[in-house]
Amino acid sequence: MASITLENSFQSTTKDMGSNHIKAHAKQHKYLQENEPLIETLTDNKQEDNSVELALKYAQEKEGLRTPEKWFKYNQTLRKSRRKNSYLEYVLGVSGTFRTAKQRRLANPKTNKKTREKISREMNALIDNNGIPLDGSLYYISNTEIYDSMTIEQLKKYRQFEAETFRKFFNSKTFKELNPQNIRSEIHFDENGALHLQTQDVWFHKDKRGRLSYAKRAIIKDVLTKKYGSAEALQDRLDVLCGYHRYVEKKGKQIGANRADTMFYDFMEKHPKGHMGNSSKTNKDGTKRRFAYSKAERTTRLVELWRIEQMHELGQIAEATAKEMGINYTVNRTYTTDGVHLDGAAYIEHKRVHKKLNQQVQQVQQVTNIAKNMMSDLKKSYKELSGEETEAKSPLEVAQKIKKATKTTKNEVIANQSTIKTQQATIAQQNQQIQAQQQQLQTIQHQRKNEQDEIKQLKKQKRDLQTEIKQLQQQVKSAGLIVSRWIRRNWQRLESHFRDYARDMSSAQNERLYGGANGTGDPYNAQLYEQKAKKGLLASFAHIENEEVEKSGLGNVIKKSIEKQNNNDLER
Repeated sequence: MASITLENSFQSTTKDMGSNHIKAHAKQHKYLQENEPLIETLTDNKQEDNSVELALKYAQEKEGLRTPEKWFKYNQTLRKSRRKNSYLEYVLGVSGTFRTAKQRRLANPKTNKKTREKISREMNALIDNNGIPLDGSLYYISNTEIYDSMTIEQLKKYRQFEAETFRKFFNSKTFKELNPQNIRSEIHFDENGALHLQTQDVWFHKDKRGRLSYAKRAIIKDVLTKKYGSAEALQDRLDVLCGYHRYVEKKGKQIGANRADTMFYDFMEKHPKGHMGNSSKTNKDGTKRRFAYSKAERTTRLVELWRIEQMHELGQIAEATAKEMGINYTVNRTYTTDGVHLDGAAYIEHKRVHKKLNQQVQQVQQVTNIAKNMMSDLKKSYKELSGEETEAKSPLEVAQKIKKATKTTKNEVIANQSTIKTQQATIAQQNQQIQAQQQQLQTIQHQRKNEQDEIKQLKKQKRDLQTEIKQLQQQVKSAGLIVSRWIRRNWQRLESHFRDYARDMSSAQNERLYGGANGTGDPYNAQLYEQKAKKGLLASFAHIENEEVEKSGLGNVIKKSIEKQNNNDLER
């Protein structure tokens, strides 16, 4: 929920708009988002333009205010007693009625302090503006308290919605009708407050005789009469508005109660003609009158009705735009404050107090939630201790029951602790035994693993030996076959050498047994015969082998191989 706000006064100067505004708020970019402009100008003017010059130009071109040249010529045609001493005096004369009314209220002792302070600021602004009253309006559809509750992405999208709402409102038929002499309108992004639309208007009115004066209420009366279709329709609405104001003043602007403007619009939707009930139009003598409230009271509500019409239009545009952009936004129909206007310093203090109160409310809520959680936890603890539910209504009562149950549980725990200690000691001894057994088992497993590794190695050696034996057996077998075949083939040549070998070996045996001078054996001669037998046999083998090599044609190759082998043997 958000409130539509329209603040309006004649305190506005050229310092409030354009480049002057940017300079004044250069260090107030608290809520300014990325890629947002500092200000957005909606009217056809530049940021550097002077508002007073824009107002004079508008009044001179559109409303009949004389330019300095035309005024000088016109002034010369007047009697000396009626002549003005300067162009400024002429401009001040146009707004004379306006200034007189302000000064009269300022001098009235019944005017309250805040109103006098406001009028004083308006008179100072009039001086700064060279006698041109600039009517400044600020339109808000939210406040910074809403901003503070949002994330960065939410706030960025929300401010886009606000800006789009103000653009549509500025271009709406209602705004154009009710602000016919708007000279400057801007959307201000660059303040510590909420994003808002700020405008400056003038109210130059020409009467039936062509005389120009500054009369806001007269122009508002004309534009509302045109809007409603007749002066009588306007007076009917003012009459209704007076009635609701009387109702609110009687009950007071209570926070949360329906506002006078919302009740007024609800009534107008049900009764478009806006007639008050006849009971409120009865005089003391029983006669009937046209309106329930006096002309003077109705006239005081003119500016307010002008404000209400704009706020209503702005609220409708805001809700429609929010729906289009997917924003959760609803206009608040009730009073959210006591209706007392706050100046800048007072508003900042109000916001600080409001923030502090919100923090206190949050703290109270947190304490309440903690208490509820504590109560739930205490009841749960009691049930776990005693196995029963408790009907206690306060944390203290539950705590007392828990204390009692805890004592009982404590005694049981103490009794069980002794048993537990004994069991723990037994378990510790068993653990030591288990650890010793585990160490023995690990040692045995390690030994077994080593034995298995040795067995694997022995098996491998056995397999290798078996393989070698088979190879050797095969080689021996092959060698025996080769030798046997060689002997059979060369037996005729070997036979005589074997006989010689046998004869010499027999002689060696005789010499060993019976030789010598005494016939008891001669070992020396025996050894000579044995050597002769062996050398003769080997020489015969070598002779036959050489013949075989020569026949094969490989004699030179074998010789070279033998020489190379002998050389290698010498090198080693």
